[in-house]
Amino acid sequence: LFAHNEMLGLGAKDVLSLCSVACSTKTPGENVGQKGIGFKAVFSCTDCPHVISGPWQFCFRPGADEVASYVTPRWLSDDEVPSVAR
Repeated sequence: LFAHNEMLGLGAKDVLSLCSVACSTKTPGENVGQKGIGFKAVFSCTDCPHVISGPWQFCFRPGADEVASYVTPRWLSDDEVPSVAR
């Protein structure tokens, strides 16, 4: 599954939000989802989601500590970025 949009890209606060729980950059009442858990739903489709946005290239990959792996990014080299995302 590959999702793409033409947004400006993620900022540092957006990345922090993806790598956290209950930490959202959205304004309550102005956006859908402000709980900081919406992105985590991607784990029902894949166990290794990749995020490629502007300067950011990382994935979440389950490891020895299953709980931390859902919020701890693993940085990707250019060679590790899927070709469809380049």
